[in-house]
Amino acid sequence: RGQVEAFAAAVRTLEAEGRLKEGATVVDFGCGSGNMILPLAAVFPHLKFVGVDMRRETVRILRERAASAGLTNVQAWQGTIEDFGDRGIDLDLALGLHVCGEASDQVIKEAVSRRCPWVLSPCCIGTMNKRPDEGGFAAEIPMEEGEAYLVEKSA
Repeated sequence: RGQVEAFAAAVRTLEAEGRLKEGATVVDFGCGSGNMILPLAAVFPHLKFVGVDMRRETVRILRERAASAGLTNVQAWQGTIEDFGDRGIDLDLALGLHVCGEASDQVIKEAVSRRCPWVLSPCCIGTMNKRPDEGGFAAEIPMEEGEAYLVEKSA
């Protein structure tokens, strides 16, 4: 629950800053059966939500849960994060809860390539706390409002 509330706070902040407007598309990468995207869609009915997961069964469950809850602002897409970018689906905010390692990197790359904000809470946070000057990061992508680092395990 605390993680969903933290993601909701990030959405509220982006709305207050004018960076997320009505009708914007929020994509939850690695959404599973919707434990994060469904509460967010209920709280923010004026936004569109897309859940992306590579597992067919979890996408099926997400679709059923969204329909059962009457959430018409939720779509589910089955496929990999890498394939998502080729599908022409809008992306105004990228989310990832418990997407780790290379999946986190892919979410960041997709968001950066579309110049949109991203919010991640990977379960492997300990490996992401290293500073770039400590050799914990493999690549750096400059952004307008800061820098995003693509995390890879150091050799």
